Amino acid sequence: MRGRNVTRSREKIPIVVPVFHREEDTKLMFKQLSKVTDNYSVIIVNNGFDDRKFLEKLKPLHYIENKENTGAIRPINQGLEVAAALREIWSDALLRSRPISTVH
Repeated sequence: MRGRNVTRSREKIPIVVPVFHREEDTKLMFKQLSKVTDNYSVIIVNNGFDDRKFLEKLKPLHYIENKENTGAIRPINQGLEVAAALREIWSDALLRSRPISTVH
């Protein structure tokens, strides 16, 4: 299909964002991310971020709130588990609607 103007729906990329204080750095990260892409969804793992209104404005695909700071690795794993589960559900639906030979 070279030369044709074909528009395809792209799956949004889930980005896992553990947040713990450092509000200004987090806000700057989202500002910079919005400059390079709009094709993402956010899985937020709140590990002690104070500005809840800011998090709500992001309209996350999924939100996890830990009652206490669980360190750096646990929130990343929590978010990755959610992202993997969402991907598996999407893939399963795709495979049921089209034969495997046509899935790229």
